[in-house]
Amino acid sequence: MSTLRFAGLTAALGFLFRSLLPWWSIALGGAIAGVLMPRHLGRSFGGGFLGAALLWGGYAAILNVSNDSLLAGKMGQLLGGLPAWALIIVTAVLGGIYGGLGGIVGSQLRRVFWAPKA
Repeated sequence: MSTLRFAGLTAALGFLFRSLLPWWSIALGGAIAGVLMPRHLGRSFGGGFLGAALLWGGYAAILNVSNDSLLAGKMGQLLGGLPAWALIIVTAVLGGIYGGLGGIVGSQLRRVFWAPKA
């Protein structure tokens, strides 16, 4: 359940930042989620990956439907004949990787700066 909260926070921050910052803002959303919600590195990556992949994949699917697959069809031809759905999956996976790496960075920042000293 907490992984879903982490993913939701990553997606919400990524959605908020996408209108203010460049494409890499999804990693910033994952990093902030990693700082705010402490967890193991694997779960930080998984939550960031899930949130960012859903955000980027969903947004790519919405854009694809809104322009009748024209852009995805042309890009697919340039990339060796990939269908539009494959480009949406590639977009979701790339966004997920960025969000997951951001989650790991945020988790490590929390450990370095806010971990209790022994």
